[in-house]
Amino acid sequence: MTSPTYTSAHTTPRLPAELFRPIIALLKDHRPTLYALCLSTHLLQHEAERHLYADLDESTAADTSLHIAFLSTITRNPRLAQLVQVYHSINIVHYQEAPLWVLLSQALRRMDNLKVLHFRMFGGHPAAELLLGAPFQLERLHWANHSEGSAMAAVLAEQQHLLYLYLESRRDTTFPPTCCPNLKELSGNRVTLEALLPGRHIEDVAWVPELQDANFGNGGGVNHLEKELTNLRTLSFGGYFARPHFGLVVDYLGRLEKLELVGLLSDELMLLKRLAPLQHLIFSFKWGSRHLQPIPVDFSQRQRLVEELFAWCPNLKCVDIAHEWTTVADIWYQRWARGGKDGERWEEREGDGPSHGIDDGGQVWAVR
Repeated sequence: MTSPTYTSAHTTPRLPAELFRPIIALLKDHRPTLYALCLSTHLLQHEAERHLYADLDESTAADTSLHIAFLSTITRNPRLAQLVQVYHSINIVHYQEAPLWVLLSQALRRMDNLKVLHFRMFGGHPAAELLLGAPFQLERLHWANHSEGSAMAAVLAEQQHLLYLYLESRRDTTFPPTCCPNLKELSGNRVTLEALLPGRHIEDVAWVPELQDANFGNGGGVNHLEKELTNLRTLSFGGYFARPHFGLVVDYLGRLEKLELVGLLSDELMLLKRLAPLQHLIFSFKWGSRHLQPIPVDFSQRQRLVEELFAWCPNLKCVDIAHEWTTVADIWYQRWARGGKDGERWEEREGDGPSHGIDDGGQVWAVR
């Protein structure tokens, strides 16, 4: 018969660390608690550190003090730098100015396991030199600086695992044909799209125009992009500056299922009839777009417009109308969806007001 095991009165029973992992995982978005756990016991320290340093996301991207503390810590302790997988920094690093420029340059050389990087230099100054010779292989790179040139071309030649890229390229930039072989999503200005789309089967594209893009196409078609545009299933078209007319690309979008138009010109609505596979349509009023016409503000007029869109596009399931600016306080966000066997459509409104819906009889009803 096995004798029972006795524990000294001075010995504290310990639970295995594995039991704490799901609990600590639930705290991953609460940095003060994770930091406290790091200081509490050696048993919990490493698990808490794994979550504390893994992700500096968009919610803290503009917190200068936090970034100085974070980067200082991981440059002093390379073990912690190995834990970083996601890093966002927006408009807080000044080009070649201490302390953040120096700290970031040093820290990036230690983040061997970084997978997601979203970065914008203060004022959008080109800064691709930060990434040259980096030890990591990114999966997602959102590089929101302006007019990046040959240095970024060299960076992309090193990044062989990229699945998503946002980039604003300079006109004279040449990218090696072997860069980014696994790219699935591409966002950027015309120069970036013309440089990186040809020869690739990419189904998700965001054309975010620069100032010169608005006049693109007046003298011809979409240079070298016709074949690649036919592959698209998702397209976001527009951004801060005025964009080209949608007619420039509509006839090449025979497989498109999801479309976001940032801003809208009066004669572009009729072009949507040509997109038979379209399932999700988004009208956005954001960034610097000044016009969301002929989308009316009046609810009943919008209802009639959406009725027409559903009639024109047989596969259309959802229409979103989104306003990012608070100047449009009356209707900030609306959604109409075709649902149910009788073609029921409904609409949601987010914000301070109630939600609205449209029943099969065309009557408007409201829910809180």
